[in-house]
Amino acid sequence: MNKALVYLIILLGFLCLTACNNAKVRFENIPKEAIRKGGVDGAFWIHLVSKKEAFYKFKIYDDYNGELVLEANFIPKGDCTTLDNLAPTQLLEAIFEYDNHKTIIFTDIACQLILVPPVIDGRYKGTIEH
Repeated sequence: MNKALVYLIILLGFLCLTACNNAKVRFENIPKEAIRKGGVDGAFWIHLVSKKEAFYKFKIYDDYNGELVLEANFIPKGDCTTLDNLAPTQLLEAIFEYDNHKTIIFTDIACQLILVPPVIDGRYKGTIEH
């Protein structure tokens, strides 16, 4: 009986840690339009600031502390015509992941958005080159 109780406590502790780490806490500085992408091992809040011609300007925030990771322009790579027909909310929802601080990858769209240096603002300002 005692072993079963110990295992149950360990299991419940693990489930609590997983659920707590996956909580979608939005810091005050993160815009309400931003969407969280990632998992329990790390995530980012992604905010589409603007779209002008072929440039998409994003602000990306760290999920852990709300810090601005970067504000930068991204350009399309691949067949990105689908993006032109998406509203900003739909575009954010279609994002699969933000990868390697340089690429935004979409679900079910043969398109990526590639960072165009320099980084305008944030933790990575001055650190990401061509």
